Amino acid sequence: MLINYNQGEWSCLFARFNPHGLECDRFMCTLSVQEEFDLITAKLTYLESGKTKAVSFYEPPEEMQIAEGGHWSSGPKNISLSNWVTELCLCDTNERRRAVLQHHSEGIEAITLIWEWRTSRPDLEPILPNQIQLIRLEGMLAGQATWSFENQLNCTVMQKRNSRNKNSVALSWERSAQDKKQIIRTHSEDGGLISAEKTMSYK
Repeated sequence: MLINYNQGEWSCLFARFNPHGLECDRFMCTLSVQEEFDLITAKLTYLESGKTKAVSFYEPPEEMQIAEGGHWSSGPKNISLSNWVTELCLCDTNERRRAVLQHHSEGIEAITLIWEWRTSRPDLEPILPNQIQLIRLEGMLAGQATWSFENQLNCTVMQKRNSRNKNSVALSWERSAQDKKQIIRTHSEDGGLISAEKTMSYK
């Protein structure tokens, strides 16, 4: 299920935001996701420098949560008051949207939003403002906040680690009123990862 929706050649636009939702960096990459002899390999190439990063696995890591449609999340199995990084991905036939959330003991450190489209479909490259300012909305849980880009891409983070309640992060993507996608990754009060069946929802 994971490879069926995520494999292929992708063009990627990364935008990194500070804790106040202001864009502070932007760069382009290409991503190749392939499977050969049951080995899945993802290779990221930075277009400006030519540097590459690659990861390979036969089976998805235990901490990776995968749902119908190829949507997935990854990150630590347990979180504490120290730093942790979570990645969320939503898939469509020729596009993906990802978010990388960097938390520290005081809350969110950085948010990276990633727009991806198949290299064979350059017409799907997004037209974005020269600099993006995300809009902050209140979250549903104590300590949460949602950062929104034009009400199309919403990223929910933990502004403050909550030891009395669940800690959830989420990514939602609204392509139209009839096409909405969402992925949620939740840790319990003691920091343990809750199973995907209880925390992921899609439309």
